[in-house]
Amino acid sequence: MKVITFGRGPVNDVVISDPKVSSNFHMKIIVSDDGKIKVVDGNSLNGTYVNGKRIPGEMFISKGDFIRIGDTMVPWENYITPVGGGTGGGTTQLVQEEKNPLALAGFICSFFAYAAVVGLVLSAIGLSKANRSVSKKGRGFAIAGLAISIVTIVSLIIVGIVAAVSI
Repeated sequence: MKVITFGRGPVNDVVISDPKVSSNFHMKIIVSDDGKIKVVDGNSLNGTYVNGKRIPGEMFISKGDFIRIGDTMVPWENYITPVGGGTGGGTTQLVQEEKNPLALAGFICSFFAYAAVVGLVLSAIGLSKANRSVSKKGRGFAIAGLAISIVTIVSLIIVGIVAAVSI
């Protein structure tokens, strides 16, 4: 059995930035060993909705069902995958969320003049990793890191040219 939790707080497997979503644990999706998928509400104030109806605690779901918590539609099918290929039958498993520390490191390095090139490289690698992942985790940091690194590098080049010309 595998479990993935959804909520606003960092303790969750999937963090959802929505003020109507409970912080500790709003809901979880459980994939049983035989591939059955169940959604469980964590006694949240605003509830968990499947196909527009509030669920009474828990219920089994299947491909094509829509889940909403707070004002957020949860792309739950992105977090599970069929085992053994094919579209029919078989079992399912959870897709593990991967962290993207390179995107964050690139973003931070981009602010420092002499580390801007490092920031550019790390951000590019982080963006590539984010674009290959299901969750796109770190994509925003990577794009910001690329932009800030480029601006920092161009600024350093301009300052160098101006300093060289004024000597």
